[in-house]
Formats: sequence, structure tokens, C-alpha cells
Amino acid sequence: MRADNTDPAHEAISTAADIVGRRMAERHADAAAAFCRLFYAHAPRGDIAGVDPETLALRALSIFKLAASRDDAPLVRAYNPTLSDDGWQSGHTIVEIVHDDMPFLVDSITAEINRRGLTVHLIIHPVLRLTRKDGDIVEVAERRREAGDESVMQVHIDERTDVKELADLEDGLKEVLRSVRAAVGDWAEMRNHVASAIEDLTLRAPSAVDAKQAAEGADFLAWLDDDHFTFLGYREYAFSGDGDDFRSKAKTETGLGLLRADLATSKVIGGNIDSLPAAAAARMKEPRVLTVLKS
Repeated sequence: MRADNTDPAHEAISTAADIVGRRMAERHADAAAAFCRLFYAHAPRGDIAGVDPETLALRALSIFKLAASRDDAPLVRAYNPTLSDDGWQSGHTIVEIVHDDMPFLVDSITAEINRRGLTVHLIIHPVLRLTRKDGDIVEVAERRREAGDESVMQVHIDERTDVKELADLEDGLKEVLRSVRAAVGDWAEMRNHVASAIEDLTLRAPSAVDAKQAAEGADFLAWLDDDHFTFLGYREYAFSGDGDDFRSKAKTETGLGLLRADLATSKVIGGNIDSLPAAAAARMKEPRVLTVLKS
């Protein structure tokens, strides 16, 4: 990172990094100081300029200590810093997250916080290359935009002091991160299923389906797959019966992304067609290529 000495926040960040280095044991001092500098490198300047270097240092040190030792599991912490325990305080609750870097993290975390009626006041979110030995940080560097980068997030939200509420917030954020990992991890396989559906419609469309509809359906799926849609979940359903006995059954073993069988989100998506509105259920019985529903 090339420092901009004309940046009014640069001196405060540099001083904060020195403070962090002095507060850590010698073997961790360089990594912690580098972490502090990179933590604030792209943070909103207006939110840094008005904060004293000591507080900046302690904020960075807090999440560095959280990130210091990690296996593959995400780290999530929601707490209220105090002068006695942390050396600094805030009028906000602090949420800290360390996770493998991947798409949708910030939007998903923010959405979960907002869903709970809470406001996000500040997000500091660097993506860093944290070199680890046996899970412990030994070196900190800028991101390489490749596998191994880690997302470090410190979110300042409306203050909440109830211990149970904070624990529930942590659990909710962990569940959101599970969903993000599932959607991102299964993305390529979901696209493979789209490609297979396009091939089926192009080469093996059922005789009951109008050829023009089949071609339009294939074109529409190809358009979606051309970066016009984000695939979050996939699951197959088996249909049987007729008339009032027409039923669908979810094949949970086929689930991908948010529709993986082991995700809580999959439990609230109905597996029986009786859970659909009458008009939607009737439409599912028609020999159509695509049915688009809103959830």
C-alpha cells in the first residue's frame, strides 16, 4: 500500500499502527501493526479523522485479536466495548466478522442486521491476505484477489445491551454466512444444471411442449446465465397424480445453495404443491417450459 501523506487521516493511522505494535508481544508486533494500517487503508476518511489514534489502535487491535487464530470456520462477535475491559468505548454495538472472502458478504450481513430493525452506522471492511501457521497469523499483506484472501469486517450498529439479543444476533449472522457459503460454493454446479436444461430444451424438448416455447425457454435461461441473474438455490421436485390428487415432492438430496437439505432456509420452502396459491398450483400442471414465481 502506498501511503498518501497528504491524507489528513494518514498520520492518525500511522500513529495507531505504532501503538498497536507496542501493545503486542514482539513476535506479533509487526503483523499487528501491518494489520492496523491495512485495516484503515480504505476506511471512510471522515470517520477516521475525528477519532484519536489510541481509539483507532484499540478498535483495530480488537478485531486483530479475534482474527489472530482461525481454522476454516467463520468468526463472529457482537459486543459493547468498555473502558475497563477493552480500553475504549462506543455508543454503538460492535459486530466483528472474519471469513473467507467471497461475494455477497457485506450485502448479506447488512440485510440481516437491517432485518432486525437495526441501523448500520459504519462498516470497515478490508480484504486481506493473512498468512497463517497452524491457524495463527504470522504475516499480514494486501489482498491478492485469489483464494486465501480473508474478509475482515467491523460493523458499528445501534447499541444493544441484552446479552441474549447479542448472542441471537451472532447466531443469525452465522446462519447467514452458512447460506452465503452454500450459494457461492454451489454456484458452478447450479450453472451446470442450467446448461443441462438449455440442452434438454434445445435437443430433447417433450412432445407436449410447443417447439417455439421450448426455444424461447432455452433463450431465456441462456440470458439469465449470461450474468443477468444470481443463482442462489436449486432443487428438483417429483410430480405425480392428477386432478385433486396432483402432488409434488421435493427431492431434498438434489438441493444446492440455499436449498441444501442441511440449511435452515430449505425447511421453510414448501415441498407440497398444496402450499402454493390455487392459481400457481394450476399453472404447475400445465405443459409449459418455464414457470416464474415470486417468493
